[in-house]
Amino acid sequence: MCLTHLYIILTYRLYLYAKAKGESKVTDTQRAAVFIDKGGTGKTTSAAHLGVALTRVGSSVLLIDLAGKQGDLADALGVFDDVQQDISNEDDFPNIATTMGDRWSDVAKMVGTEEAVERLVYETDSGVDLIPAHPDLDGLDADLGNIDDVQDRYNRLRVFLDDHVEPLDRWDMIILDMPGLANNITYNGLWAAQDVVTPVSMGSFDSSKRDL
Repeated sequence: MCLTHLYIILTYRLYLYAKAKGESKVTDTQRAAVFIDKGGTGKTTSAAHLGVALTRVGSSVLLIDLAGKQGDLADALGVFDDVQQDISNEDDFPNIATTMGDRWSDVAKMVGTEEAVERLVYETDSGVDLIPAHPDLDGLDADLGNIDDVQDRYNRLRVFLDDHVEPLDRWDMIILDMPGLANNITYNGLWAAQDVVTPVSMGSFDSSKRDL
C-alpha cells in the first residue's frame, strides 16, 4: 500500500477543482470513502493519513468513522479517551448513528443544525475534525434493513451531509472510514461519497514491475 500515492491523488484533485473554479480555496466540500470489503487492509490508517496530509496543504478536513464501535480512528487521532468518557457519562447523543436514524431531524430542529452538527464533532491535535464511531452503529444496520424504501434506506447519510453539513461551509474535504464488509451502513457511505479510495498492497508481480 502506498499512502503517498493516495495522498497525491486526492490533493491533486482538490487542486484541479479549485483551479477550475478560479479560486485559491475549494468552497464545495469534496467527499471520499476509504473502502474495501475486507478487514485489516489499512483503511483506517489511510483515512487518518489522508486527512492529516490534506490539512497540511491548507484544506479543512472532516473524518467520519463508520467502521465500527472499536473506535480505531479516534484512537489514531488521539481522542479515544475523550470519546469513551462521553459514552460512559451518557453525554454521547447525538452521535454518528443518530444521523442515519429517525431522530436526527428532530434534534436539528430542536437545537439548530449548526449546534447539532457541532455536538457530533471532536477536534484533534492533528488539525482534522472527527465524527467518531459509536456503539449504536451495531444496531443501526438492522434498523436500516427494516426500511422498505431502498432509496430512503441507503440515502440517509447523504441527506445528512447534503442538508446539514454542506450548508455550514466548514470543511473542504469529508473522508469516510468504512466498515470492512458490505452492509447497509457501507451502502450509505458509498452513496454519500463522490469518490472511493481503496488501499491495496502490491503483489510480487506489481513490485517487480514498478521501476520499469
